[in-house]
Amino acid sequence: MRNRYHTGLLILGFLLMTCPGIVSGQGSSNALSWSLNNAYNTYLMRTVHEQYADREVEITKAFSSREAMIAYRDNCIKKYKNIINKNAF
Repeated sequence: MRNRYHTGLLILGFLLMTCPGIVSGQGSSNALSWSLNNAYNTYLMRTVHEQYADREVEITKAFSSREAMIAYRDNCIKKYKNIINKNAF
């Protein structure tokens, strides 16, 4: 799920750097208030809220039983080790 967001973020960054017309796409009328910082912040906050919603579902399931909590813990450790291995290079 994270890869999809990172890919979207990279594409957004690439387009904004290579296509200056995107930033000033409204022309001179300015019918809508457009702020690159505001749009970027909204994009990031949406991603954060989705991650928290996913985590809340996982934690709710984990609290259902001891075995589910152990599985959740082991999954968290596995994800952490995966991140560490990817950043080792």
